This record gives sequence, C-alpha cells and structure tokens, in this order.
Amino acid sequence: MAEPDMPPNRLTGGHLPLGSDCLIRSWSLHFLFGLKICGIALIVQTGLWFPTAVSSNGLDNTTKEFTATGEMTPADWSDPEELDRTWQGALIALPDKHQVTAGVLTDLSSIKVSPKFKRLPTVIYLHGCGGIWSGTRARMDVFKRNGFAVITPASFARNKYPKSCDPVKKVGGFYRDILKMRQLDTLHAIQEARKLNWVDPDNIFLVGFSEGAIVSATLSTELGQPLRARVIEGWTCQAAGWPEYRGLNPATIEPVLTLVAEGDPWFQNHWTKGDCAEFINKENGSRSVVYDQGPLQYTHSLLHNEDVQQLVIAFLQAHLVE
Repeated sequence: MAEPDMPPNRLTGGHLPLGSDCLIRSWSLHFLFGLKICGIALIVQTGLWFPTAVSSNGLDNTTKEFTATGEMTPADWSDPEELDRTWQGALIALPDKHQVTAGVLTDLSSIKVSPKFKRLPTVIYLHGCGGIWSGTRARMDVFKRNGFAVITPASFARNKYPKSCDPVKKVGGFYRDILKMRQLDTLHAIQEARKLNWVDPDNIFLVGFSEGAIVSATLSTELGQPLRARVIEGWTCQAAGWPEYRGLNPATIEPVLTLVAEGDPWFQNHWTKGDCAEFINKENGSRSVVYDQGPLQYTHSLLHNEDVQQLVIAFLQAHLVE
C-alpha cells in the first residue's frame, strides 16, 4: 500500500550497478570479462551478493511485467516454484569481517562462513511495493556494517505478480491479496534461512519498509519459531475496511519497533492515517515512534536518516541473545 519517496534507479549510460569503478566501455567480449571482474570486486569490497536478476529488468516497478489482477488465483500465491523464485532471487549481505566463499551466487546454501566465526544474527529484509531499488541496497548496507547478515527475498522474482501500487502518485492497494503473497514469501524465507549454517536461528529479525512493513506488522510466524524482534518502517497499522492489514500480529514475546512520519504523504487519507501506538505491547520492549517535527515529519523513507538508523540498530542490538 505504500512505497519509496522516489522510484527505483534504472540502468543508464552503460553503467552497471556494481560500484563506480565498474564501467563497461563496449558491448564486446570485454563486457563479459568486465562484468565478472566487477562482480568479484563487489563481493570482496562490500560483502554484498546481488543475483544476476538484480542487474536485469524485472525486480522494480519500472521494469516488471506485471500480471493482470484478474489472472491471479489463490493457487498462485502459494505455488512452491513461485516461492522458490523469491528465495533464489534474494539479495544477500554479510558483515565485512566475515570471510566467505560462494558457488552460484543465487545458491544461498553454498555460502560458507569461516569456522572461526559464530553464526550470524540475520535480518530478513522486506522491500516495498516498488520492488528492489537503491534504498533497498542502502538499508542492507546499514545492517551489514553493524554486524548483521541480511537476506532480502525478491517477491518481484515471481513469474506471476500483480502491480500493487503507483510510487509516483503514492497510491497503493491495487491488489488486496498482495499481502497474502508477501506473507507467504516471507515465511518461506524465514524457513529457508533457518537451514543455513551461517544464520543464527535464535537471532532472526524481520525488518520491513512500506508494503514490506505491513508484512512485518501482520505476519504470524510458525508455532514455536518466533522471531527475535521486528521493525516496521513507514506504516501506520491503520487500514479501515481491510482488517487483515490492521494492527500488529507478532508473538507475545517479540518486541516491535514501529516508525512513521505524522505527515507521511502515503497516509494522509482517513482510512490509513495514524500510527501503531494503540497496538504496541509495552511490556516486552516494543516502541512506537512518530516523527512530528522537522523534515522527517513528511518523510516516508525514514531509514535514509542517520539518527533513525542508529535508533533501529540500537533496538536490534538490544534484543540480541547469546
């Protein structure tokens, strides 16, 4: 129902999204060689893995070939092959200090952490309704710089996927059942992440932005496998007429941090305006933060701000367990 303040960046001028040093100057064999070298440099220098699909069309609102809503069926939501596409297309980030090796970049199970390091606290990050954009990578970088592994399932990697918003007009809700699809993608990611030998199963956090924040707010985890904590960026927990979008649905023991601007341009209508305070469980360390002063009071993408980043990192670190 919501999305970034700006649309995702597109490829222009022959540059690849692999860093400023990676400029491919011709479309000859040098392109393939340069792409390989740039990819290796990206992994070594940043600790980020971006599957091939990320540098191609299809994972953002400007390039995805959407499926008409009338062609979507409930069977599509839980199709195992579709769920696997979101996992195999996931973006991955690991803390810089961890030495890793990887086979095929989309094969998360092939990533091995050096034996001298403990399993990593891991953030499952959920993108907004516009898909993967520059802000996705920026948020992943914040978490990895502070010691967290990050896995971002790519819901847009599904073959059948409906358009759920217009980021330019800041209008969402085009396909109500997108929430069910995103919830299934997320549960699948959590389940698969627990199988990885470098993920600490006791320190899995769920962080969502915009539409991803709605998923983070409403997701019901599997019995006996609660998340360590959740962060909700850019959502009000209010959705008059759509009860499945309203409120918070974490396990009782899961702390939640909710972040929203009072003047968020996405939520100035009567059916979504507000905040999550009424749903917060103050007994377990949960917090509702509403920005009502300064430039942030009109901002949807709050985690671009360093103070907000520090707040979120402090919240996650406070809820780590040994």
